[in-house]
Amino acid sequence: MGVPLKTDNKKKNGLIKDHFEWRNEGRKVDEIEEEKERYPRLTGISQEKMEVLVRKALAGTSNKSVPGLDRIWYKLIKRVLDLELGRELIRDMAKNLVNGKIPKEWQHSKIVMIPKLGKDHNKTKGWRPKNLINCISKLGEKVVADRLQESSLLYRHQFGLVKGRLATEAALRVVTRAQRCMAAEGAVGWNFWDVKGGF
Repeated sequence: MGVPLKTDNKKKNGLIKDHFEWRNEGRKVDEIEEEKERYPRLTGISQEKMEVLVRKALAGTSNKSVPGLDRIWYKLIKRVLDLELGRELIRDMAKNLVNGKIPKEWQHSKIVMIPKLGKDHNKTKGWRPKNLINCISKLGEKVVADRLQESSLLYRHQFGLVKGRLATEAALRVVTRAQRCMAAEGAVGWNFWDVKGGF
């Protein structure tokens, strides 16, 4: 059982249209259509294909990841994978993902406070919150995140949380652009922001 996700189709279509408009500037219609065919869609996936994606996502998880309230570790899920219990778990996860439902059990988490070394523990800055999420929920999130990255829906200049794109690559691009601008006797300005206490 899960909670059906409600989507405003008008808003969704507007977002998709806006997304493709910035990507399509100066490109031929044939190129755009070819790209849409090449990248997988987020919807319309079969139960069997989703089960394969869930297994693939599970294989990429760390056995050291801390579980949530259910106390089920990835290591345990991997051990029962070849048993009927494991197969049923994968089928159930795939079914929920295909139907776009998030079971209530996936929404449970617990925040624990971890003391920071060398900090005053009488102040809130002396503690780091850690959100403990059930591994099954994290696995579902991982499948969705992997599909989003394969779909080309993310902004092409986004580097955070995108596989194969490093912060050093973003810095290299900015420096290269600045060097080209300075070589053409142009001016370059830099702005840097740091969110204090962000993590």
